[in-house]
Amino acid sequence: MVTTLIMQLVLLLLLPVTRVSAQEQQHPPPQVARPGCRDKCGNITIPYPFGIGAGCFRDDGRGGFQLECNDTRSTPRLTVTGYGIRITGLSVASSEARAHLRATRRCYDNKGRLVSQSGATFVPLVGSHYLFSQARNRLVTLGCSSLGYFIDALGYYVSGCMAVCRPQQFTTPGSCTGVACCQSAIPPAV
Repeated sequence: MVTTLIMQLVLLLLLPVTRVSAQEQQHPPPQVARPGCRDKCGNITIPYPFGIGAGCFRDDGRGGFQLECNDTRSTPRLTVTGYGIRITGLSVASSEARAHLRATRRCYDNKGRLVSQSGATFVPLVGSHYLFSQARNRLVTLGCSSLGYFIDALGYYVSGCMAVCRPQQFTTPGSCTGVACCQSAIPPAV
């Protein structure tokens, strides 16, 4: 009798849990994109307010939420319309858009003559919804007698560092402490 009563109590306790689980299974997970809008580019999920195509992104006149997906590549490439910046991840929960920026270089010979260079990477964030994250970004400079610097939209130098080379016995493997590699913080609100 006591065993039967305990079994009935256990079944009553399990019944509400089972009912909630059945209800959860009836409702599909919420959509991250607007209905009828594309929600992926390759393996990158596109949550609203971002979107591809008319009516799929938040349009407040400042731009930055309209995206383009280039599917003609072997790996689809997601970019911000009008900026040309390649997006590697989006998270509304952490208020983060991760981007891939190409490295810029100018190389000189031992007489100070320019021997090769690539164009500067310009990221026009003024007036947009975006800022560089001070916590997640670093300016990194690699090489011997190398100077790296970050310039804001007004042309002011806001961050920089210089890497020098010394004999190998003075280097610390895997570190970036100024010997053939240096790093500097990117100031807030840039």
